[in-house]
Amino acid sequence: MGILDLPTELLVLIVELTRPSDLDSLGLSCKTIAKVGKETLRRHRSYKRQWKHIDLNDRRQQGREPQTALALILSNIQDRRIAEYIETLDLRYYSDEVDVESGIKSLLADKGNEAALERLVTDSPYPLSNLWSRESWEDDRHSQNPFTPWTYEELTTAVLLSLLPNVRTLRLPDQWHETQYSSGGNSKSSALRRVLDAIVSMANKSSQGEAPLSSLETILPYSETQYDPRNGLCEVLPFMSLKSLQNLHVCNMVGVDDGYTGIPFLWYHGDIASCLRTIQLPGGCMDAAGVAELVRHTPQLTTFAYSHHTKWHGCLHDWGAGSFIAAIGEHRGDTITELAITIDLLFGMIENGVTSLKEFKRLNTVELDVRVFAGPSVASGNRQGMEGEFTAWEPSSVPNLLDILPPTICTINLFVSDDEGEVDEKQCATVLGKFLGELSNDFGHPVNCVVRSNRKGDELQEIRDLVSSRALARSLRWNERVEQKDKPMWQEQFIERYGEIFK
Repeated sequence: MGILDLPTELLVLIVELTRPSDLDSLGLSCKTIAKVGKETLRRHRSYKRQWKHIDLNDRRQQGREPQTALALILSNIQDRRIAEYIETLDLRYYSDEVDVESGIKSLLADKGNEAALERLVTDSPYPLSNLWSRESWEDDRHSQNPFTPWTYEELTTAVLLSLLPNVRTLRLPDQWHETQYSSGGNSKSSALRRVLDAIVSMANKSSQGEAPLSSLETILPYSETQYDPRNGLCEVLPFMSLKSLQNLHVCNMVGVDDGYTGIPFLWYHGDIASCLRTIQLPGGCMDAAGVAELVRHTPQLTTFAYSHHTKWHGCLHDWGAGSFIAAIGEHRGDTITELAITIDLLFGMIENGVTSLKEFKRLNTVELDVRVFAGPSVASGNRQGMEGEFTAWEPSSVPNLLDILPPTICTINLFVSDDEGEVDEKQCATVLGKFLGELSNDFGHPVNCVVRSNRKGDELQEIRDLVSSRALARSLRWNERVEQKDKPMWQEQFIERYGEIFK
């Protein structure tokens, strides 16, 4: 018996039980299905328009979509079909005009809502009750405390994420940094980690993509680059073991154990590897050990971008650019095809400089701040800066282009900043000139080389003249140009796609 030979009431039931992701194709399969499932398909199209993309800041959604995460949870309790439609979720509040606390109080004034939330938490297959208890609820309600457990991001976010099987793109709340959990975190942060680990574990076991977070592919930035406050890369660590997660774009992340102001990044997933293919970390503050801990657990990584930013109390005041890139090359030199390493803010010196990128055997595109070369080689054992010893390093020791890059390279982007820190202007010019060199041969295929700089006037013209003079010795397969731009190319593209980087 064919499906169209079934009784009409069974066809209607089949349409009603079909997952939202398959309804469109089912409705187009034949006129009979479209006819018997008319009401279901109409409701499906309406739900897609209303729930597919959720942004708590979108004024256009007022009056028909929730403006707080708690309201979104309650909407899902009232209609469980909603959770299946949400594919993009932005939980970050960009404006103080959003009165979250008043909205939460208004929702909790309804005793029915309160009871529904309690049932949701206690009946959940995940340990959500570790983040909420009736005792704490009653204490808060009868005290003068203006907050409730639902005021805090860890509870509302964890509960919401435990409901969404089809969310593909996630932007976490802007206060997510307050969780700051790690393996040695406080009881609340440890409880949050257990909840997220349970959600991720069940998602990874889901073969049909029906478990919450089993479809999550991309995490978007939820903070901006600042000196303080800062975020720990450990904040997103629970998500990194998701089999579905491929793209991580987050700002302001610290991953260094300096025994003082740093925030350590320690992989706690054991032998479980990440499936991440793209990692972009603008405004980060990581050393070689921190980045090694990250990339050695990402065997499928093809794109890595990072810009260094000194953090509160001079965290990584001096930075070992050479050892940082060497650590990436050691662990992921056989997979990375696109690499960008630039500098946003460096108070001190380059402890050691980059002298080779040949470890990156598949590298196609590279973007570098010229300051990453302004230090002694890693192999020399010498270091500049407060923790190093005096080193008579000279810019003339910088290797030229042909000696430093693998033969697979096709695109080279260099950035010359007007903020050299303790790398003076003369050193930058020498480094750039020495790096470009005067080559008598090439890589055997066309190569594009773009030099960007936020300098202006005579300083920019000096760079143009320098690049032009070096270009005279090039073969016709070299394409070089100088651009006056405020930011490195990768950051410019990042801002266009995901929003502003800097506070």
